Amino acid sequence: KDETLFDAPFFIPVLIQEMAIENTTPGEDTPDNLIPRSGVLFTKEHGKHEGVISVSVALGNNEGVVSSKVATDTNYIDPRGKVYSVDRYKGNRLVHNEKNELINQETKSLILAKEGALTPRELKDLGTLSRYMAKYYGDDQKPAAMDIEFTIIRNQDGTSTIYPLQIRPLKELKLNFPPSFIDRKEFSSIEEDKKCKGVTLLAGTSTT
Repeated sequence: KDETLFDAPFFIPVLIQEMAIENTTPGEDTPDNLIPRSGVLFTKEHGKHEGVISVSVALGNNEGVVSSKVATDTNYIDPRGKVYSVDRYKGNRLVHNEKNELINQETKSLILAKEGALTPRELKDLGTLSRYMAKYYGDDQKPAAMDIEFTIIRNQDGTSTIYPLQIRPLKELKLNFPPSFIDRKEFSSIEEDKKCKGVTLLAGTSTT
């Protein structure tokens, strides 16, 4: 094993990469097919069916998705590769202006705003990528739960390129303990100055 790197003088490694962003020109609209699609996917979520991948995706910069600033489509990919989609109206997106600032921009194409942000092929490729990374960080018998942020750039030749922005395994929580509740007898024994009191502003309701 070569360890000569650690004998070198102190240095700071710097990673430089091209930003996968929408190129905007003042006064001009980006063609629909060249607008980036960005999102986040999870290969496993607590309380959800095993093997189902959830993909949240929007138009424009990924900051709009992770900060919940824009509407997103939600797609579920089952272990067989079948996709179940819930498409939302995506009337705006985040883009970089000429000062490299993120701004909110209206999506002028009604068709683009209403249709699913990703094609079936793009969803299939995301499923393939995520399952590969889950086995890479885990193994074939127990794939790791993954959180993957991505941007997809559509090329002039009609192909798409997936840019993984962040790939990280998630720590799985084992929530096998029973639900907790307040025992009225124990609550009554607590001293008044140690109780936190509040006021109900709006009673909640639920449906099943």
